[in-house]
Amino acid sequence: MVMIREEIEFSSGGLRCAAWLYPATSDPGPRPIIVMAHGITGTRRDGLPQFADRFAASGIAVLLFDHRGFGESAGEPDLFDPVRL
Repeated sequence: MVMIREEIEFSSGGLRCAAWLYPATSDPGPRPIIVMAHGITGTRRDGLPQFADRFAASGIAVLLFDHRGFGESAGEPDLFDPVRL
């Protein structure tokens, strides 16, 4: 099941962040929304669309985005050092 999603972008810290908006598939009007992003160095394409599809199908909108510097978002990737965690 693949829901209809809209390609959008927003600004964070002066940089463009790439995102997908999955509208809820229920009646029009105010709806809850979940904001999702992958952890570590993943992108919105890495296993999250399946969750977004299910939420949208159940009436919950989803904003799924790439962190700055990862995926299709602008910026330099953050340093990932497991020892620092």
